[in-house]
Amino acid sequence: MITADSITQIGTVLKTHGVHGELTVALEADDVLSEEHCIVMDIDGIYVPFYLIFLRPKSATSALITIDGYHSDEAAREFVGKKVYMLNSDLGDRLGTDDDEGIYLDDLVDMTLVDEEGTTVGRITGYDDSTANIVLGVELPDGRKVFVPMAAELFIDIDYSNKRLQLEIPQGLLEL
Repeated sequence: MITADSITQIGTVLKTHGVHGELTVALEADDVLSEEHCIVMDIDGIYVPFYLIFLRPKSATSALITIDGYHSDEAAREFVGKKVYMLNSDLGDRLGTDDDEGIYLDDLVDMTLVDEEGTTVGRITGYDDSTANIVLGVELPDGRKVFVPMAAELFIDIDYSNKRLQLEIPQGLLEL
């Protein structure tokens, strides 16, 4: 059974497109949809998985999709206005740490930051990506707020299901 905490919203169905069941989906992030993974929608209070048989990017923030089994405009119309979700486990695959894909910074907010030994550093409260050097805002257990660099060379691991980001913390940074 799919639960609300096992999915993440990635977009919304805006309208039907054409007469063969295509749907226009507004995406919250680019390059998250994949024909390899299912999408999930709330149907009468139950999260239901659907498989795509067609996917075509329309722009950086929208795509055209066709859902398996819904091959007419009339059949697909029931999805208009619905939120589109993906399983967090599938997003982990799509949001890896490869140079081609990267991590979505919004997903890091409210995660627990841990150091290289697995010791809790604090809670990620935000980020600043206005420069080439991205920094995470972190609230320490004693209430102080610090900024920690989010650099590829400091990255160790990310656990989406447990909401934990593990980074190598530069020595002395937390004492500033």
